[in-house]
Amino acid sequence: MQDGPESAIESWIEKHTEDLADLTCRMVKIPSISGDEGRLAEFLRTWLTENGIDSELRTVPTEFQARFPNFASEPNLDARPNLYARLPGAVGKSDAPIVVNGHLDVVPVGDASKWRFPPFSGTRSDGLIWGRGAADMKGPIAAALTALLALKECAPPLARDIHFHLVIGEETGGLGSLFAVSDQPRPHCAIVLEPSQARIVTAGAGSLQFTVRAKGKAAHGCAPWEGRSALKILLKCLEKIEAYAAQRNAELRHPLFEEYPQQAPLSIGTFSSGEWRATVPESGEFSGRLGILPGERIDGVRRELELRIEQCRDELDIGVDDLCIDWPNDGFPSWETSPTKPLVEALGFAAQRFEANVHPTGVMYGSDAGHYAASGVAVAIFGPGNIAVAHMVDEHIPEDQLTHAAKILAVALLKLARNE
Repeated sequence: MQDGPESAIESWIEKHTEDLADLTCRMVKIPSISGDEGRLAEFLRTWLTENGIDSELRTVPTEFQARFPNFASEPNLDARPNLYARLPGAVGKSDAPIVVNGHLDVVPVGDASKWRFPPFSGTRSDGLIWGRGAADMKGPIAAALTALLALKECAPPLARDIHFHLVIGEETGGLGSLFAVSDQPRPHCAIVLEPSQARIVTAGAGSLQFTVRAKGKAAHGCAPWEGRSALKILLKCLEKIEAYAAQRNAELRHPLFEEYPQQAPLSIGTFSSGEWRATVPESGEFSGRLGILPGERIDGVRRELELRIEQCRDELDIGVDDLCIDWPNDGFPSWETSPTKPLVEALGFAAQRFEANVHPTGVMYGSDAGHYAASGVAVAIFGPGNIAVAHMVDEHIPEDQLTHAAKILAVALLKLARNE
């Protein structure tokens, strides 16, 4: 490799690999399940201040939340700030910064007894860091912050600002990023730090989450004809939704998703009905999510699901109060970025330098990338770690992948911020 700022940046990161691993562990040790991100935001703000990087905390105002009725259940917003950090470039260029986005929240741990190590221990073992959020996405955030420090210490003057949006509520639909897009200067482009195994992601499926609720009439199990089973209503409704999902997967195709057996999968995550085995169940519900491919609109898929609910009501001769569908959030839009965009080319340049995979790919999960893309911003996903272990028992991330990704991020950000 030729000498220059890229080599200086690489050397700086190599010298700080232990600091990178330590930062990841310290973040994992701070529980930040959705709804409780405040302590992690405060920790990172202190860390940024200690390292000479300007930052601020901003909570989502209630009047902004009110614009999105499906986010009405987001709790404690006054105690859950977004964290914004800035590495300034040349004067006059801050109106179109390079943005790096990461979410502060993690999903619940489930049964902690099933974990190899305590889920918030941040244990280092076998070259891995273990714990809830290690991959999704405290490790990726730590790698990106390390890249930011390397640029601060080693980069020549930048033509553009680099801004970090470290946000709340991604796991519950992305209210934090929706606010960041509205609240902060419009980005030139954005990198979202989902764990992609250091692959460059240029297309992402969206997702629509839903809950179906049914109300029947209770009766003793010895006389079921006296009642109406909420369970049977739900099963009929689920059958219609599954048929719709199967039709979509038979018809929809996208070249970046060909490796997946289903391109717009349906998943039912919870199902409950009834209170006693000898009673016709009076109520019940199930919740799930449906994938949305690039080019599809969330409101169109939402309407199709509503039509299936209406068909069930008609066939069963029941009313809206007896069967309804609710939306816990507005969903993640699907998105796609052209491989000729400077953002993708910069990531490819950096990946090639460090002998990583340069070929763009697509991912099946919804993410905050959709919110940036929906606002017209060129976006890509890139980060260390494997999404397959996220949300799972024994979540972990390889330490060497943290360092590798930090180098790629730093060189890509340098190229973008110098307008090369």
